[in-house]
Amino acid sequence: MSEIAPILPRAGKNHRLRCQKNPVTKPFFARANFDSQPPNSYPKTMNIDPTHLNAQQLGELGAEAVDHLARRACGTLTSYRLLLGRCLLAMDRHRYHFDHGCCSSIHYACVVLGLKVKQARQFRHVATRLEELLALSDQAVRGLIAWCKLREVVRVASPETEEFWIHLCHHKTYEQIERLVALTAPGQLPALPEGRLTGPVHTELRIQLSPRAMAVVDRGLQALSQQVGRVLNRAEAVEMVFAQLLAGHPLDEDLQHEQRERALAKARLEARKYLEECPVRDARFDPEARHTPPRHRGDSRVAASRWISL
Repeated sequence: MSEIAPILPRAGKNHRLRCQKNPVTKPFFARANFDSQPPNSYPKTMNIDPTHLNAQQLGELGAEAVDHLARRACGTLTSYRLLLGRCLLAMDRHRYHFDHGCCSSIHYACVVLGLKVKQARQFRHVATRLEELLALSDQAVRGLIAWCKLREVVRVASPETEEFWIHLCHHKTYEQIERLVALTAPGQLPALPEGRLTGPVHTELRIQLSPRAMAVVDRGLQALSQQVGRVLNRAEAVEMVFAQLLAGHPLDEDLQHEQRERALAKARLEARKYLEECPVRDARFDPEARHTPPRHRGDSRVAASRWISL
């Protein structure tokens, strides 16, 4: 143990490593013998904290051990993000954020924890949705579902459909889950392959605006609502603004090419009329004189002889 002590993190009495007597003959941590034991026995064999290991030391553990640690790390991210979301939810319900001089749990997460507003809201939203989704909550606490899949599934899952979504999370990639969620109405199952949908298809648009830009959007929304005669939401306002833009400025490429050709032909015609009205006396500035074929040398000699004869 004295030969590997310098590269091991400082640990207490409970952090011990089962190793063979000769640590030099085998790579670092190879004496833990992960290949001969099932994955469930890895934490019992390696009592040292794996977060202190670098990439080289992890590579010497073997393929199965690295795979086990990667899966456990991914599950830990999910479970602890859910824990953080529940902490923020508890702060809102019990007003604990006032003890830190914050007006809300999101304010506390940004000022004290250093999170982004979007991240804090996402953690709290997932924790709120999982209060009624017990099966998904159990999977998340145990770290059996990746966080990226969980945050998408909770948007549409219900107590009746969460088992179906759990099965999809275990057998589909994040891109596939994201696509299925986009084609699914809340509380229902994904659309059938034939294209028959159980609910309307919606696309979620998220943008970040400064306070000044948000004030402009609110005033524009009020102006559009007064113009139409009813209260519009932001989705209807965005659709109306872009519809008016496309109606006044079509984006057809063929039409744009035709308009450019017409403008170019009009410019050439105006330039030709201008030259006819103001003829150029000097041949150097005459565009037609530049394209006339040059005369042969014999013609110049004949013209010179005629001038001499005169």
